[in-house]
Amino acid sequence: MDRDQIRQWLNGTDAIRSACDLDLLRFFMRHSNALLTTEQIANFVGYGHSQIDEALEHLLAGGQVTRLKGRAADADLYIVEPGDGTGGSMTSLLDLNTVAGIETVFEMFIVAIAIVAGLLISNAVVSPRRSL
Repeated sequence: MDRDQIRQWLNGTDAIRSACDLDLLRFFMRHSNALLTTEQIANFVGYGHSQIDEALEHLLAGGQVTRLKGRAADADLYIVEPGDGTGGSMTSLLDLNTVAGIETVFEMFIVAIAIVAGLLISNAVVSPRRSL
């Protein structure tokens, strides 16, 4: 699945509305056998408690995730449903996202190097107006 197909699929589905939805779904795919509270999930995924609650409700309502109540207080088990009605494109999207993430990190690293090099060169070429 290439980037154009991903954009087309995301525009044509209500399965994922935000980055939080996608990150939460990826988290559950990687940690499907963990009994967690929503506060723990918010800490692990890196979003606010209200964003996690909203994304959880959306994924539960859409059938992408099933919640099983745990015995521990407030802890639940979340399971990603393989038959999400997307014809496997959800799995392709999540698989490709890892590669895209690595590419993004590499691109950010290159940009950071360019910024540092530019600052060093400009500092060497242009002298400061006044000394401190």
